[in-house]
Amino acid sequence: MKQKPFHSSIIVFVCLGYVGGIVVSYFISIAFSVLFCLVCFLFGVLFFIRRKRIIYTVFIILAFVFGCVYTQSVQLKAPNDINNFYALTKGKEIILRGIIDSDVTYKKVFHTGRYSFTLKCANIFLHNQWQNTTGKVLVQMYHDADLQYGDYVDLTGKTHRPFEYSDNEHSSYVDYLKRRGIHLILSMKKEGKVLRHSDVRLTDIKTIIYPWRRKFIDVFNTYLTPNEAGIMRAVILGDRTQLPRHVKELFSRTGTSHVLAMSGLHVGAVAGIFMLVIRSLSLGYRLKNILLIVMLILFVFLTGMRPSIIRALIMTSLMLGGYIFEKESNHYNNVFLAAFIILLINPLYLFDIGFQLSFACIFSILFLMSIINREASMGELGGLGKLRHYFFDSLSVSTVIWIGVTGLTVLYFNIVTPVSIIVNLWAIPLIGIVVVLGLGMLLASIIFPVMIGCFAACLKVVLNFFVATLFLAEKVPLGYFYVKYVNIWYIIIYYIVIFVLGFFFVRRNK
Repeated sequence: MKQKPFHSSIIVFVCLGYVGGIVVSYFISIAFSVLFCLVCFLFGVLFFIRRKRIIYTVFIILAFVFGCVYTQSVQLKAPNDINNFYALTKGKEIILRGIIDSDVTYKKVFHTGRYSFTLKCANIFLHNQWQNTTGKVLVQMYHDADLQYGDYVDLTGKTHRPFEYSDNEHSSYVDYLKRRGIHLILSMKKEGKVLRHSDVRLTDIKTIIYPWRRKFIDVFNTYLTPNEAGIMRAVILGDRTQLPRHVKELFSRTGTSHVLAMSGLHVGAVAGIFMLVIRSLSLGYRLKNILLIVMLILFVFLTGMRPSIIRALIMTSLMLGGYIFEKESNHYNNVFLAAFIILLINPLYLFDIGFQLSFACIFSILFLMSIINREASMGELGGLGKLRHYFFDSLSVSTVIWIGVTGLTVLYFNIVTPVSIIVNLWAIPLIGIVVVLGLGMLLASIIFPVMIGCFAACLKVVLNFFVATLFLAEKVPLGYFYVKYVNIWYIIIYYIVIFVLGFFFVRRNK
């Protein structure tokens, strides 16, 4: 059957309108009457500019309005929100009742350990009686307790506002928690009481996935050193809580922090392994692709559902959906649709560092690589041999990724890493091998435990070689350097210049 490409323009413009509504509503509190006047004005302007495509105008306006209203509704708090009780409970010991709404993570802090998780509040014990409440708090517990996702518990502790750990105003930990609806931290010292109600428990897909997640963490901790296990937990399970500080700095200074973040690279490696398993099944072509999508969804739940991996999942699913329905998918269409779906889950993800880096990376590859490939095909590079062509493509991808994310890394982390252009030439293939060996190790723990040691030995060799090469790259003169405070308008101008130059080359070739 002949493939028919999807039409991409309407999705692109709807997504841009929706993003515009989110930005306006986030920075400016707009009354309904003002919003109505603004919409009428925009409708008139866009109608005049795009009279021949009135349907586009309508969709853009509706998306903009929806973005404004939805973002404001997400930021609104109920009258009985737990944050509104803070003035009454500040400095006092309280009892909160609710459901554990995240995985329970453990981290070594100084000479003690700390368990962290999110509690979805249901009641608060105040004035000698239980009162209804809503909202979420981040719980930090400094004693052992056998708790897991879905447990219905009573917790005793003191609440306080989150502390700001970063000197960079653009990468605020407080804002990070606010975007996830968390405004308070419940601190539970060793004397803090925990009461678990065994007769009430939340049941959903996460209650099935998270026990496996904890089992896989135990596998890494058992067969690998703490540093190796910390890297594998970040790369495979999206858990950076056990990643040592010096290892984080090493990846940051060599511009390879992106390999630790769950993204398309990891989903691609996982999809490849799953496909090898699925091919052995006697199923039809479409059923195999559907089963692959289901397995990838389960894997995304396993990794904690961060925006970057959700983006990769959606784009992969759209590509596989194109195969299922025999339609050619459009890459820009997939990217904008992925962004739209993620922002429907939570519009405030737009201001998340991981979200911005993920989409800056994929847009750079799509936009700039198309220009480079076109220039190369028209010049002398079109006649390169396979090996030289592979090296040229790899260097080009590494360069455009660096160009795409440098503005954001300067803004949020005050660092420039030119060495990453070269380092990524071997970092990306090596991390793909690490992902394959890590998944093989986890699958062996389920199917054939005798093979765990073999996978662990191979993984140690690759990991230590990988880290050793990063250590050498860190020593390169001017491989990285720090910059002082950068105004956000400089970054905006930086990306505008990149887009204008890229657009110039596209128009010139046309």
